[in-house]
Amino acid sequence: MSDDGHSTTTMVAAPAPAVEPYQSTKKSLEFWLVFCESILTLARAKKADSKCSPVGTSVAVFLSALELTSVGTALPTIVKDLDGAGFIWIGSAYSLASSALMPASGGLSNIFGRRAVMMVSIALFAIGAAIAGSAQSMNTLIVGRAIQGAGGGSIISMSEIIVADLVPLRERGNFAGIIGAVWALASVLGPPIGGALASAGQWRWLFYLNLPLSAVAAVLVFTFLRMKTPEGSAMEKLRQIDWIGNLAIIGSTASIILALTWGGVQYSWTAPHVIIPLILGGVGIAAFLVYEFTIAKHPIVP
Repeated sequence: MSDDGHSTTTMVAAPAPAVEPYQSTKKSLEFWLVFCESILTLARAKKADSKCSPVGTSVAVFLSALELTSVGTALPTIVKDLDGAGFIWIGSAYSLASSALMPASGGLSNIFGRRAVMMVSIALFAIGAAIAGSAQSMNTLIVGRAIQGAGGGSIISMSEIIVADLVPLRERGNFAGIIGAVWALASVLGPPIGGALASAGQWRWLFYLNLPLSAVAAVLVFTFLRMKTPEGSAMEKLRQIDWIGNLAIIGSTASIILALTWGGVQYSWTAPHVIIPLILGGVGIAAFLVYEFTIAKHPIVP
């Protein structure tokens, strides 16, 4: 009570909450095996993309670090051995298929599970590598590269999704740095390996080397990637696929990459062969976004 007879209230500040010190979460052996598998397949998938197209694509920003890697340095030898024109498609087929499948793989993994989609991705990558390595014509090599790109694009997407699922948010930057170091190592080793094998007349081993690494990755995924698989029958899962959205983004992406591949090389930038695919791709992406945000029941883009 104060001297003039009025009561007073004393405000006592509440003690500040103690700040819990940061503690790194201990990782199990299974985690490190799955993480190593992710960066292993990611490095191989990225090193396989050679960007032989003279026009940059929209695959991903960091792919520029792998330009002229293993396949790029061996390209003159490959073209000479296969006597094939249209060598530009060796890189473009991979980039086109990779870019088209990357958006779809994330949505499919939410429906069928991370492990199933990753296993299929590794299988596609290995099958494409086997076809490309055994190719006796340029057309066969391009088909193999397209299949390899479909698997490689999905591997890139799934590797990053799996790491994000397994690692807490506050530690994610550390593991992103590890993956970045692996990308850098792959880009440094790619050119000399490609050049050495090409000089020895063994360029096919640039593709065959993917097979044992893919086998190791598949074993690690199947054995140690223990994540909950979404429940439901096969028909129920198929009904959850955003078919319209997937077709729209795949078609639009392929159209734009096709135009960028042709532009300034096979056709001039003002030619209808370039302008029309660019317009169709842009309109398709706009329609895709409108559909995803307004109509789709199970959108790729939530």
